Amino acid sequence: MNVLLTTLDAKYIHKNLAIRWLYVTRPKEANVEIQEYTINDDLKRITPLMHLEDFDVVGISTYIWNSEYVKQWIPMIRRANPKIKIILGGPDVTFYNDDWFDHDIDAISVGEGEVELWKYIMTGKSECTKEHKGEAVRVGRVDLAYLEQFEDPYFLDFDLKDLYHRYLYVETSRGCPFGCAYCLSETDRVVRKFSDEYMEKIYRKMEEYPIRQVKFLDRTFNLDYQRSIATLKRLQEIKSVESFQMELVAETLPEEMIRYMIEKMDKKKFRFEVGVQSFNEKTLQSVNRKSDLNRLKDVIRRLNAAGVILHTDLIAGLPYEDIVSFENSFNTLFSLYTEEVQLGILKLLKGTSLRYKAANFGIIASENSPYEVEMTSWLSEEDLKRIHMVALGCEKSYNNGRMQHTVKTILEDTGCSAFRLFETIGNVVNALPHPYQLPLYFHKMYEALEGTLPEEHLKACLLYDYYRKTKNRPSALFYSYSDKTYLRESGKFNLYELEHYAVYMPFYSKKRMIHQLVVYHRNNEVCQHYLVDEENNRIEEIKL
Repeated sequence: MNVLLTTLDAKYIHKNLAIRWLYVTRPKEANVEIQEYTINDDLKRITPLMHLEDFDVVGISTYIWNSEYVKQWIPMIRRANPKIKIILGGPDVTFYNDDWFDHDIDAISVGEGEVELWKYIMTGKSECTKEHKGEAVRVGRVDLAYLEQFEDPYFLDFDLKDLYHRYLYVETSRGCPFGCAYCLSETDRVVRKFSDEYMEKIYRKMEEYPIRQVKFLDRTFNLDYQRSIATLKRLQEIKSVESFQMELVAETLPEEMIRYMIEKMDKKKFRFEVGVQSFNEKTLQSVNRKSDLNRLKDVIRRLNAAGVILHTDLIAGLPYEDIVSFENSFNTLFSLYTEEVQLGILKLLKGTSLRYKAANFGIIASENSPYEVEMTSWLSEEDLKRIHMVALGCEKSYNNGRMQHTVKTILEDTGCSAFRLFETIGNVVNALPHPYQLPLYFHKMYEALEGTLPEEHLKACLLYDYYRKTKNRPSALFYSYSDKTYLRESGKFNLYELEHYAVYMPFYSKKRMIHQLVVYHRNNEVCQHYLVDEENNRIEEIKL
């Protein structure tokens, strides 16, 4: 039996762990190959290159980000090999999947397939595989102790050459004890854990290879906090990995773990995702999400103040949250100034109880994946368009670091709404031609934000953001460079570099105008930043 396992990832840096688990659990009698593509690939071009005539079965891993592409792909695969058996698996085909049989497929493997998919392929029978519309099958769940018997799926020979350039997704458990009505994990409430001994084998292998980022797929990394602390300590020892990312329920963090993260953890090595979702208590109750909001804010503040890198999330479109409530939620979250603030629109995932109850809340979502909400009883289409602009503005000015100083200064000096500030920024970004040059971005931002700060103060903020992330000296913005006489006479700088590679510009510190100096070196890879206070004869290097 010749089997092809394939999928369309969202991006090249993402790597599909599901098909790798299927690969390592394959029967000895099966010849199995993995071919992995992205949604950006030309399906008409890649399909002839897949050599589908060599396979009896093709299994496609299907998710909300690729299912519409998979629907286009299926007839191409069928034309390339009319006899091939097409089997789908993955979250987007596990529930309410009858419509998929309109797309000329042979079967759907429902749930975890490491046992049941192979049973179906080799024998034609499985309690977890659906062959016809209306057929009721069991959702597959696997004993993780069974999986531990096989080769691990993380360090396969064909993955090693690209290991550094792609995310390494790792799971220490499956399932989630919480029952959030919008989340697919609601359907798998029993948490199963890989053994400590098994995970230690994986950590030892991590030490053998340079890896840019490991992302843990556990729904709640800190569920067992003793194990979590032990894991953080172990990961900190792994010098070959640059960064680890995991998901936390911040308000349940015990004091012992908070103190460890603040006092002993290498903060540059870890990134934590914190799903806040809303600060509206009625909204959270309606989706079965229990949260102590005051403790949540306190923990985020403490971790953030200590330099722990946090990515926080909100969801727009949940019940009982209108535009005023959502603006309040966003402003409350943004005032905590975490590393990133992600704003997502609710998706009505198949299998979730919120999708089942959507009509009760007047929630209307797209019929096609990713099933994004288009309207609710509390949010109009126009409201959601505004929220999309806020998300765009936040992503393209704050999360990407492009305009963080300007944003923070405006908010702190004026007390204006972060929601409305990012809505303005989002509208600017949305109107820019694509691709656009950086000077145009900042000129348009100046025009849109004029009046939020005094003219010279606003220009100084934008100049700081314009120059601080570039590796070589860009073209002048607003006006030519300031006089460098004081710098030349200070005797602290190389005069040639000062003349040809340095930018000297106004900067406001505590609302007083001083200057900032950016020195770009000749290799265009490193630049140094200085705050220059001519009035008080002080030059201080700053680290960004």
